Amino acid sequence: MGIIGKLMENRRIKKEQERLREQEKLLRQEEERRKHDKILKEISDLLDKFRMDDLKKLCQDYLGMLPNPNVDESGNRYKLDRRKFINFIFQNIESNELKFQQIKDFALQEHIVVPSFFGFETNKEEYQREFESIINAIKSNFVPEKISDEEHLEAQIVIFLKAKFPDKKIMRQVKTKFEGELDILIDDKYALELKVPTSRTVLRNLSAQLEEYKEQYPFLCAYIFENQELNLSNVITEYADKFKRDYGVPSIIFKGEKRGETSNNIQC
Repeated sequence: MGIIGKLMENRRIKKEQERLREQEKLLRQEEERRKHDKILKEISDLLDKFRMDDLKKLCQDYLGMLPNPNVDESGNRYKLDRRKFINFIFQNIESNELKFQQIKDFALQEHIVVPSFFGFETNKEEYQREFESIINAIKSNFVPEKISDEEHLEAQIVIFLKAKFPDKKIMRQVKTKFEGELDILIDDKYALELKVPTSRTVLRNLSAQLEEYKEQYPFLCAYIFENQELNLSNVITEYADKFKRDYGVPSIIFKGEKRGETSNNIQC
């Protein structure tokens, strides 16, 4: 091959290399676009699980601001709608002010979705054992003193739990996504709902609460103080069986009198 032939061959090889590099660049761009679209779809699917209050709290907690209100041509302001929040969140994702991982963390922290939503499972068996150990500790070791009402009973159980489990985070009156207030929450995942029933109606209302709370807190237990003066034993047992059968929620029943008789704990 002569000099001219070599030059032409080198030129051909160079062009081929440039073509291959350009092709690789386009393939990388296409792959990045697919990954980006996939992430946006995952974010959209996740945000579909958010209530309006969740969207508002996400913006406040991570961005420190809310979307600008809707304003018509006359300057009248309208209530922010869901689409406005979603667009605002995606704008901040595109500007890198908000990351997908932060939204994931928030969704798990606020119990909007369970870990399996993201394709992984937590150690449920370990959590279940820990939950049962807390229930058994209260059943075996907690004896309420004289109580006047549900709030008084709640305060006693909290004191007991903080002494028994000093390393755990114990919270009272925790707001749920259903606009209710959970009586006691341990380590952000073990939930206790207390009742001092005076009638069947109170237990019926408790049933509705547990059904909602169970969706947000899978590790949930009902604690019922049975005032023996009211002769509600059969009704309480009936509802405790219902809680376990219908919702998978165990109950511990405190049998006693509000005027200071020693209580007997029964687990259902």
